[in-house]
Amino acid sequence: MLKYRHTTADDLSKIEEWIAADPAHAGVMKGADFVLVPNAEGEVPKGRQCIVVSDNDGIVFFVNLKQTLIMEVQFPPAPKENTINFNRHRIRIAHATKEMVGYFCFAAHKLGNHAMFFQSVSNSLIAFCEKHLGFRKTEDFYKVDL
Repeated sequence: MLKYRHTTADDLSKIEEWIAADPAHAGVMKGADFVLVPNAEGEVPKGRQCIVVSDNDGIVFFVNLKQTLIMEVQFPPAPKENTINFNRHRIRIAHATKEMVGYFCFAAHKLGNHAMFFQSVSNSLIAFCEKHLGFRKTEDFYKVDL
């Protein structure tokens, strides 16, 4: 049976040793990524859990869990193309989306979230989010619904 506990400063040397031995993580990660180290004001980082997973033979691995948001949006139907209402609609949606994402990024960061994701098959929405909102395509994330 596995055992779980929060990491401590005592785990740092082992974590740093393991990171240094891992070509994919050496120079990219640091031991503090897996231990909740208080900042200069003594505050522990929000939105993270750092866990040691052990079995009867000792430590199996270290885990850093970060809170993130997944954004899903339902837009209203658009008016017919090539009408003045269509252009107004697109501008209204663009302005509201930009302001909303900025608001939630700021608020979510304060609550300890580390990232926001969205999925879409709409090429125009993807292009807008990349160009105006700072989203970038990732290909190395895998998801499990909780």
